[in-house]
Amino acid sequence: MWIQLAALMLSAAPDAGVLDEKACELAAKALRVVSVNERAVPRKVFESDWLTCTANAARIVPSMKDGKLVGIRLFSIRPESVWAAAGFMNGDVLKEANGLPLLEPEQVYEATQKLRHAERLEITVERQGAPAKLIIVVEPAPKRGK
Repeated sequence: MWIQLAALMLSAAPDAGVLDEKACELAAKALRVVSVNERAVPRKVFESDWLTCTANAARIVPSMKDGKLVGIRLFSIRPESVWAAAGFMNGDVLKEANGLPLLEPEQVYEATQKLRHAERLEITVERQGAPAKLIIVVEPAPKRGK
């Protein structure tokens, strides 16, 4: 149940149905590499396709240490997925997003709702036992001509 709940909550576009595999591949390709730990994604893709595709693109499980929940572990990340395109790696443990903790399903849901329209995501992960930051810059939607 936790895995299903976390996957559902990580989808920030609950009203957008499940996208087909091709649409998710296109969403992943929309991410542009800015630097080693930074990616950019168009606003339209971020608010619809991109986040909707996260739920089935990796295994999402609670990460425990000494009997305590310490984050959300990602594994079996598909190479063509939005997780991979955003710079996440197998074994990464999501800790927080823009300072909001990602330990409990309720926290994931809260962060997802608060950051749905963010211009920048700074995601703290634990990677191979060390902290790392991944940045996703959401590019503004093009302004309509006059």
